[in-house]
Amino acid sequence: MGEFLSIQTRDGREMPCYAAMPEKGDGNGHGIVVAMTIAGVTREMRDMTDCYAALGYAAIAPNLFWRIGEPGSMEYNEPRVLLQTFDDPTGIQDLGAAADYLRDKLPSAAKIGSVGWCMGGRLAYLSGADSQGVDAGAALYPTWIETVLDMKDKVRRPMSIHMPEHEPFAKLPDALNMVMIGLRNQRNVELFLYPGAGHGFDNWGHKAFDRAASRLANMRIGRFFDNVLLK
Repeated sequence: MGEFLSIQTRDGREMPCYAAMPEKGDGNGHGIVVAMTIAGVTREMRDMTDCYAALGYAAIAPNLFWRIGEPGSMEYNEPRVLLQTFDDPTGIQDLGAAADYLRDKLPSAAKIGSVGWCMGGRLAYLSGADSQGVDAGAALYPTWIETVLDMKDKVRRPMSIHMPEHEPFAKLPDALNMVMIGLRNQRNVELFLYPGAGHGFDNWGHKAFDRAASRLANMRIGRFFDNVLLK
């Protein structure tokens, strides 16, 4: 359904992406930026991009490792090595460039959402503080979000955050409680906990895939984007 292409970043360079557009006449006039997991723009990420296009959104998944990864690669075998040199602010700007690309393709009244998993979930959360970024964001098992809770008052865009009970990649002790307590009273945040679920519960290629949690999270996110972007 989709295609590989390159778009211009805000610093004038070319960033590889995977993009999928709705069939003619099926679009809703809005867009979704798909923020990749640590493994890159994998088959699962491309499938999710296609799914959002099938729902009527113009969708794009930028390769956020393009500045530090192997040229031409969209998936990575040793992503944790790349993560050591990954820069969040630059990644947020690259997500913003993907949103810019969609806005150029869509009507002037278009709203752009961002949905991310793992590393991409953290960036989707942080992109809510970028005045030139997205209009709303959804984050599933956002890695290390407990380390950026100090940004919560700057994240003014509507957010839908989906936390697993078990998060083996947390950086700080008691990370889950930090997140649930730190974000539960934020006016623009809806926050969900998935008992028994682990990191990767929405990735059908991951050993932690949980069909029930995945379906529930995607139903909630679909309703969230319907309420925030389409109304």
